Amino acid sequence: PPIRPPPVMAARPTNLTELPDDDYRKHPNVIRRSIDKAREHLSVLDDYESSR
Repeated sequence: PPIRPPPVMAARPTNLTELPDDDYRKHPNVIRRSIDKAREHLSVLDDYESSR
């Protein structure tokens, strides 16, 4: 059978969107975990400061 060319338009539109450069989800997993850990640390410090 002959090889068909790719379709002109996708059958379904993609749900992929480009994330902004400052979005933490754009970082690799190691960096993302580091960011989450820092946020948790700041949250604990904030809770401690507000309970004084």
